[in-house]
Amino acid sequence: KNFSAILSAHYTYRIKPQIRLSYQLDPQDPTSFDYYTINTDSGYSYGLESSFKFIINKYISIYENISINKTNLSPFIYLNDKVIGDRSFAHAPEILMYGGLSLSFLNISINLSHNYTSSFYYDEQNNFKSNPYNILDGELKYEKNGFIVSIFVKNIFDTIYTTRGYYFSLEPPLLEEDTLIYDQKLYTIFGNPRELGFGVSFNF
Repeated sequence: KNFSAILSAHYTYRIKPQIRLSYQLDPQDPTSFDYYTINTDSGYSYGLESSFKFIINKYISIYENISINKTNLSPFIYLNDKVIGDRSFAHAPEILMYGGLSLSFLNISINLSHNYTSSFYYDEQNNFKSNPYNILDGELKYEKNGFIVSIFVKNIFDTIYTTRGYYFSLEPPLLEEDTLIYDQKLYTIFGNPRELGFGVSFNF
């Protein structure tokens, strides 16, 4: 069988889902940044997931996994004065894709894979979003008589991408007309840069 595929659909409705929110009690004190958990009225998600594998010949095969997911969180009141929500959940990208190409000959195999993530909201109470990104990884492996040597590279192109974002006051204030102004800014956490490594194992 040279070709195989799976397709599935899902729908989930959540009653009073919990979400984690952040806040800063005192803009003059960055250490007052904290979290609290609340329940919103409702939320839902639905989507499609598919995967396939195509064996071109005994040396070459390709595979791909695709997930398309839509989510929605009902409106809620943040810190007693700001109505937010009515949008997708935080850290819920609409499209995820993972796949690759495998080559094998004699005792040597090569695998190239990619991981695509579409944009997503960093948190529930702000509208800042990440940029979509695609990461390419590779591995070269040699196997013989239970002995395995592998060399791998993660994030081959050293792609710069963000995984989390926080919005609060951290930098010293500005003085404007005898008033201290504390600006809130977005601070992001980046994903791992290029990684190189190797491994040796023996199965017996």
